[in-house]
Amino acid sequence: MSSIAFALPVASGKNGADARKFVEALLHDESGHFKRRMLARGYKRFQVFHQQWPVELFVVYAESDDIHTTLKGHDEDDDFEKWFDKQYEELTGHHPERVAAHISELVMDWHPTKGGSKTHHH
Repeated sequence: MSSIAFALPVASGKNGADARKFVEALLHDESGHFKRRMLARGYKRFQVFHQQWPVELFVVYAESDDIHTTLKGHDEDDDFEKWFDKQYEELTGHHPERVAAHISELVMDWHPTKGGSKTHHH
């Protein structure tokens, strides 16, 4: 299992309420489309946090068997993907494909029984 975490700025003119509206749509109105998207790409876990201090950010955490492949999966012809990409870009100021092209680097993984490592503990 591999994982990744990254932070995205809150775009000018947007805020946590806008993010919550997007999440609400993903969990309710678009839940079927969203679930199919996440399963098709191989996500095992996906979390979004709204950090308000010291700067406002969205912090994303995701797990999959191959996180690099999972993040790069994209279907430009799918109506749900187009809607998702537009919402994502409006909230963060960044298109999801650009974010996937600049994947965060793990610099430390600490585990209570395995100690510290510069790579994922398996």
